[in-house]
Parts: sequence; structure tokens; C-alpha cells
Amino acid sequence: CVLPHARRTGLGRRMMTEALQVAVGWGVEQVYVHVVADNTGAKVFYEDFGFRVEAEESAAYAAGLSRPRRLLLTQPCIPAGVL
Repeated sequence: CVLPHARRTGLGRRMMTEALQVAVGWGVEQVYVHVVADNTGAKVFYEDFGFRVEAEESAAYAAGLSRPRRLLLTQPCIPAGVL
């Protein structure tokens, strides 16, 4: 979660860019993130980095864990210049 006053400052984008670069450097092939299903802002944020929804948690499963339903987003780590 990001504090309201820290949102939309570009920090998240800088951090994600760095994290993805580190992942590529470490040889990570796939990156996964969970997003609360109704958090449109977070979903769009990750989609801007090329993440796509791979799986959706059912409402029943989430309720059994007493938490909001989540989406699993994934993105392949591709070194720059490979495509």
C-alpha cells in the first residue's frame, strides 16, 4: 500500500523499473504480483509495465481466508534488446 501523499509522484515507477532490471540481472524468468481485484489503479500500474492477469482468485476462496479477492498478474523478464 502507498500512502495517499506519496501516490502519483513517480516513485513507484522508478522502483518497479529498478526491480525488473535487477530481476533480469539475476536471471529471473517470470515476475508475479498479487493485486486486490477491485484496485483498478494498481492493476493499471502493473499493466503499464506489461503485466497481464494470469489467474483470478474466487470470491469463496478469498472469503475463506478473510481477505479481498485477488488477481495474479505476471510478466516475463526479457533482457533489453532481446526482442
